[in-house]
Amino acid sequence: MKARKFFFKFIILAAIAAAVFVCGWVSLFIDTETRAVMTTKLGGTSKNIVYGNAFHWSYHHLIPKNTKLTPFSLKDTTITSSIKGKLPSADIYSSQLPLNPVFDYNFNVKVSYSVSDQQLLSLYTENKVLSQGDLESYLKNKTDVIVQSLAEILFADSGNLFCGSYEFSQEQIKSLVEKNKAALSDVELKAVTIQIITVPDIQLYNEGKKLYENYISYCDEQLKESSKLYAKDFIAQDKAIERLAHFAELMDNHPHLAELAKNGQISAIIESLSSMR
Repeated sequence: MKARKFFFKFIILAAIAAAVFVCGWVSLFIDTETRAVMTTKLGGTSKNIVYGNAFHWSYHHLIPKNTKLTPFSLKDTTITSSIKGKLPSADIYSSQLPLNPVFDYNFNVKVSYSVSDQQLLSLYTENKVLSQGDLESYLKNKTDVIVQSLAEILFADSGNLFCGSYEFSQEQIKSLVEKNKAALSDVELKAVTIQIITVPDIQLYNEGKKLYENYISYCDEQLKESSKLYAKDFIAQDKAIERLAHFAELMDNHPHLAELAKNGQISAIIESLSSMR
């Protein structure tokens, strides 16, 4: 009889222990392909990320409605965007070439990011990212920021451009990160894939650029020559004005010369000036 009571108590205790174990087994409540940020009413945001594919137990989860698990995908987040535009000064360089070629480009871009546990906790505690949807929107905004630098790096490797799929090398990814340190400081850029729809003729673009630069150089030379001629004319005019002013001063100081000038007696004026010397 005592054995039955002991066995019965043992079963009850085992059931309670099992229930406590299961209730505190936090990772049991999220998908195996996700990780979660755990926040509690008593302890705030946990410093440890909960993984659905790993064991995680917490006494906070024993208290009803005390914990909140915010799930995030374990996979890298891929953002799709597009780049449309013209090469710098495209219209100006195009005007230097026959038929005015168009230097437009049109790409579809896929950028993959990974976010470490520490980065995710920082974004969550700073209220920048509070859900998987928020994370995707946050990364979409970063992609919009870096697309211009992405195009610049792509055109720097213009010899390999073609319509089709193009994947950034590790060196190009490093260059992209370097150009956008501020935007990419709290995430990690993993991969960049570009589907090129429209690509401009870079060689023709460079020819138009060279022609325009030569034209500007020619205009500068012409402007310098014109400035020299203008300066000479200005000096000559200035000297003539100075002589006229001096002549007028003589007329004021010597009224009899003014009378001779009115009568057109230039030779008499010259004789008078010679006698003054």
